[in-house]
Amino acid sequence: HYGGDGDDESMYRRGTLHFYDNTVVSTREGNTTLFRMATNDATVDARDNIFYAAAGGETLAVCAGTGNVALADNWLPEGWVDTHESSVDGTIADDGNVEGADPGFAELASQDFSLGEGSACIGSGGALADGVPPVSCMYAVHQGAAERPDDGSPDLGAFEL
Repeated sequence: HYGGDGDDESMYRRGTLHFYDNTVVSTREGNTTLFRMATNDATVDARDNIFYAAAGGETLAVCAGTGNVALADNWLPEGWVDTHESSVDGTIADDGNVEGADPGFAELASQDFSLGEGSACIGSGGALADGVPPVSCMYAVHQGAAERPDDGSPDLGAFEL
């Protein structure tokens, strides 16, 4: 949820939420919505992420109907939708993404969301927005952090090989 809550919209955040190099895994049986923006003054710039829904692509919506989302160089399941609402009162810009049935996690069953050999997400990352610092750390089990390697060919998601 990005923007604000409550009745006083003058207190809401405006501008762009930069959402880069994340792995989002939904194990819900029903619908999943990635971004819920309070107004059309809010924008999400989502790049180099993996968005996976175990229930299938048609259960994964990019937004809750309001706001603007720019998607570039993400992995999304085939069949994903703009919204589960009746319409989008904003914009969804698909600037080129990788789609498939499986992102190629090392071991989904044990929740090892690092990339396995042959994953289409390896080396599929793109450039971040101008002026945005590179992502320099990644998650390390349990609740730790590790330096994110930079081999010049970024991987999608939270883990760089």
